[in-house]
Amino acid sequence: MKMLLNIALLLLVTQTCQGLTTDELNQLYDMNGPNSPLNISILSYYSYQIRITGMPSHVTSDCYNVSATCCRPNATPRPSPKMIVIPRIPTYSSDAISYCTPMGLIGVTIDGTAIYNHLESGCVDVNFMPDGSFDECNGHPSPTGEYHFHRAPKPSCLGVPNDEQPHMIGVALDGFAIYDSDTYNGVRQTLDECGGFKPDGDATKYRYVSLYTGTTGTDHVINCLKGIPVQPKCCTCLECGRQQLPDCVARRGGSGGPGGYPGRPGGYPSRPGRYPGGPRPSTSPGQQNCEMPGSNFQQLDCNTCRQQTCVPTGGYRSMSDGLKYAECKRRCRRSYNYQSILCRFFGRC
Repeated sequence: MKMLLNIALLLLVTQTCQGLTTDELNQLYDMNGPNSPLNISILSYYSYQIRITGMPSHVTSDCYNVSATCCRPNATPRPSPKMIVIPRIPTYSSDAISYCTPMGLIGVTIDGTAIYNHLESGCVDVNFMPDGSFDECNGHPSPTGEYHFHRAPKPSCLGVPNDEQPHMIGVALDGFAIYDSDTYNGVRQTLDECGGFKPDGDATKYRYVSLYTGTTGTDHVINCLKGIPVQPKCCTCLECGRQQLPDCVARRGGSGGPGGYPGRPGGYPSRPGRYPGGPRPSTSPGQQNCEMPGSNFQQLDCNTCRQQTCVPTGGYRSMSDGLKYAECKRRCRRSYNYQSILCRFFGRC
């Protein structure tokens, strides 16, 4: 059966020469097994199905910081099985068009863990989160325990050899592969705004690049999408210069990025006492400042708030900015809805 499936995969690839290459598919297929963190199968002529366990095989951290002095409580990775469907023949947008990335899962690693976009709740660039927000492998768990990467994974944590050769480390929802190197045929490539390039100038071979340099991995896994997922979700953090995914479905409950503030558009708290990673930590000796950085900010008036029609490209550069705009948009939307009701039903316009 395994041999027959392998032959079928090879036939599909060689017929079109698009999407995942034969070598890439073989790498994923060779991982298949009852105890494998990742399994790939043919769903139809047009798509593949990938299942992951969601549980990292590498060592994680005992403390993921919520601030300079406080650890997130109950921040423990748990098995988080997921199934995604990716197109067998990805649709490359164009050199001029880049799509936004929705909150939540936008890809998977070869280690069977999730890949999220480059934004935390509040539409904040993850590189501006408190120090210690990520473990040595550069990932962290969500409040529900789903381990994921926003930034470049440390290759050794995914079992990738350190031989200065490009290796596939994951697959994006749009069907394009993700690599740990920007070299191709021994030549460094110029990356586009989504952090990828077209090998040999061929858009059907497009790949994303996530660079872990030295001992740091501040490079995002995916800044934006060049292809269209099979089941596209709308972006609540729509960045300037990015386009919304065609025919996207709005996500209920807001963006509230995992690992951050859940349940409201922009990720602002929906209940008192909710902080990144779970309930607000209690103050104890040696942990005197458990407030989330940026939680104290000056409110914006509605006119100023409405003038901002998109999130700055790359996300907000501070928690206070992200929370400030998320709060004002919610407050001003409530005010607008209230005034609309007064005008329509009571003539108080």
